[in-house]
Amino acid sequence: MIAVLYVCQANICRSVALQGFLEKLIADDELERFYHVDSCGLHPGSNIDEATLAEAKKRGVELVHIPRALELADFCTFDYILAATASLQKTLLSQDPFKTASIHLATHFSTSYKGEDLPDPYSQGFDKLFDMVQDAALSFFNYLKNSP
Repeated sequence: MIAVLYVCQANICRSVALQGFLEKLIADDELERFYHVDSCGLHPGSNIDEATLAEAKKRGVELVHIPRALELADFCTFDYILAATASLQKTLLSQDPFKTASIHLATHFSTSYKGEDLPDPYSQGFDKLFDMVQDAALSFFNYLKNSP
């Protein structure tokens, strides 16, 4: 089983949206037994953001998640750890004591937004963020399906 962890600051918007979109793609292809997807934050909030829930639902994705904090064990539990921003990726790389996880930017596999930070939706808007989230999740899913 391949385990994927998305990480952002609060785990109430970007990372949980990425998790939800990837889980939907996996479920649509009936591949749940091959993948485990989760999300967390460095400083988690208490609930998923209401605007995030609404935008995801508008795009056909139901988000069900309880925000949680990044744990030391996550570095050895997950095969892929995908960060919402480059600065967060740098933080994760410096905190990984095991150096076993494959830590990337969430858009690393993206076809349209490769290497870009996922913007803060409160300043940049939810439409742009969710366009990027959908592309990043689909591109990563395609990468996973085509990897040996």
